[in-house]
Amino acid sequence: AKIIDQFQISVLQATPITFQMIIDIGWKAKTYQKILCGGDVLPHKIAQFFLNHKARLWNVYGPMETTVWTTAGLITDANQITVGRPIKNNKILNFVDKGRRIKTEDILYLSQ
Repeated sequence: AKIIDQFQISVLQATPITFQMIIDIGWKAKTYQKILCGGDVLPHKIAQFFLNHKARLWNVYGPMETTVWTTAGLITDANQITVGRPIKNNKILNFVDKGRRIKTEDILYLSQ
């Protein structure tokens, strides 16, 4: 946390648990920071922390099979956390009822 502030790091990428650890020791996000959170479900508590500090929060998603992110979404409301949209050269297919929001238990098919 000290290094983040000392060098004015503007882009941070980590898992939710890593962000929780630095939040727990008292670190405060800055408005100029872009936060990329992925590797696990983005908890409401962490999303709200970054939004309260006016940082730009991106929820990034990519299963281990792709080894990279497949989707990214800018989070502006901690009550509306999504996996975002496919990044360039990626596709997401789902086979749920048209118009129904995708649920956690639904299967997403990813393609590059």
